[in-house]
Amino acid sequence: MLRISGRSRSWWLFEGNFALDVEFTANSYAQLMQDRLLVFKPAIVSRLDWLSLTGASRKNPVVLRSRAYTETVRVKLPEGFDVDEMPDPVKLEASFGNYASTYELKDGHLVFTRTLVQRASTIPADQYSTFRTFFERIRAAEASPVVLARK
Repeated sequence: MLRISGRSRSWWLFEGNFALDVEFTANSYAQLMQDRLLVFKPAIVSRLDWLSLTGASRKNPVVLRSRAYTETVRVKLPEGFDVDEMPDPVKLEASFGNYASTYELKDGHLVFTRTLVQRASTIPADQYSTFRTFFERIRAAEASPVVLARK
């Protein structure tokens, strides 16, 4: 069983504050491969569902509202498993926002932290590719799996 506990703090800069603490157990969250590897994604909830970047270009600017969140997910390593592969940390900076994700091993837990600060701004259509790349890199980072190996 892969026990996952998390602490999520989300807030919107102009709408007030919101904090949520959640703890749960998910018996089938990780995928067991070859009876020796457990693979899972520590970014349990997508925070970018509101953002659709389907087109390669735009005719109109993108208008962003301010938003920010910090989320920490603690995954208790199951008995008999150690971390085999962890994604690299990510740090992105742009005029319209910052993003960071980190991973660390601490007291038998994998600790995944991600932070996004998005500033209210208008992104001109000719700068859309920079905007799109920023958020595509976030999605790629958050889709990166952690691999645990049986000892």
